[in-house]
Amino acid sequence: AAVKNYMVLALSSRLSSKAVRFILNRFPSLRITPETASAVTDRAVATLEEISGRPYFLWGHYLDPHWPYWPPAPWNGQFETDPATPPPVYEELREGRVNIGEMIHHNQMPSSEVERLVSLYAGEVNFIDTEAGRLIEAVRSSSRGSPVIIIFTSDHGESLGEHRYFFSHGDQVYQPSMRVPLIIQVPGNDGHSIQSPVSLADIAPTLLAINGLQAWARARQGR
Repeated sequence: AAVKNYMVLALSSRLSSKAVRFILNRFPSLRITPETASAVTDRAVATLEEISGRPYFLWGHYLDPHWPYWPPAPWNGQFETDPATPPPVYEELREGRVNIGEMIHHNQMPSSEVERLVSLYAGEVNFIDTEAGRLIEAVRSSSRGSPVIIIFTSDHGESLGEHRYFFSHGDQVYQPSMRVPLIIQVPGNDGHSIQSPVSLADIAPTLLAINGLQAWARARQGR
């Protein structure tokens, strides 16, 4: 009964996966915005104000650190020398002069162009770091002393030229694509690092166990 009292909220930018959309559309609180991470954070903060006092599960999804890398100002100028002009490869891909598969697997760009794209990706990551921090602060301030569990993670990394695989993910199982952050903050826990390999499949049973639902945790994939 306690679980049923929770309000489930999902906010995402540019969600396109039909499978994920089908699952999340079962929850009337799913909200999708075509804008950037800042719009997701804005909606999340507004939603937290609307449901003040109710227990909830909030999933915030930031899609921005994906190709094509083009963070908003001022993040587009953090490492970039020409933030006003998109890299030429974007127009070349749009016009069909460059094949996306060839660019990923047989990249012939000059090193200066690769470095520029890596810089733009770093700007995207910093942008997400700022927005995630803004959301976490809103969660903490809205809790009004109630215990809140916060999880920060990603479903994949990004290869930026390692192993001759450029600006993508999903075709290789090397560290740049597979290794992701997984940070779980639990009230009353001083925190520690787990040295053994863990998986995103471990998140659900961990949350269940933390909330005293060990039987449900044991029935789930993961640990």
